[in-house]
Amino acid sequence: MSNPERQTTPLVAVIGPAVLVLIWAALAALRLFPESLFPSPLAVARGLAIELTSGRLVDDCIASLFRVSVGFLLSVVLGVPTGLVLGHSILARQAFLPLVNFFRSLSPLAWIPFAILWFGIGDVPAIFLIFMASVFPITLATAAAVGGIPSVYFRVAEDYGMRGLDAPSTICIRRLARLSPGITALPCSPPARWCARCRSRARPRAPPA
Repeated sequence: MSNPERQTTPLVAVIGPAVLVLIWAALAALRLFPESLFPSPLAVARGLAIELTSGRLVDDCIASLFRVSVGFLLSVVLGVPTGLVLGHSILARQAFLPLVNFFRSLSPLAWIPFAILWFGIGDVPAIFLIFMASVFPITLATAAAVGGIPSVYFRVAEDYGMRGLDAPSTICIRRLARLSPGITALPCSPPARWCARCRSRARPRAPPA
């Protein structure tokens, strides 16, 4: 039997935004602030229509998506391999983890003067800021996910004849493909899964007689 208290209608979810818009319209009608600073909902709707019809809003959205995509892609390309190394090597963690934590604790807004000073105005400083805001969390999250892999997996890989970087790369990629939410919801790409699957199909070395 269903609980009547949990039965809600879709219209209930509209009450909150509707009340907020009414309060907004009432404050705008009182003209407590200049219209340039506090426009009415109708003025905002007209401005949105103008931006849509002129195409400027679409162009701005495309430019923003381009900056976010490039900055995040660069942070993934650098952050995931670095996190794999930090998570697997104790020496690397002792040497570089304090530095990564230091830059992680810095606010991304603190890089704005450097971005403008180094790259000027345009797409490059925005991409740089997005990169600096995401590369260190991705690195630490990847290192934490790799550090949580049981060491018995690596010992089994050595028994199967994997040496050098084969064991860490194969095990980490396969485990992170299952634990991708641990890397800030970063999904492992299909090529990475395919590469790990192909490498895991290598025949184990025959045990000595």
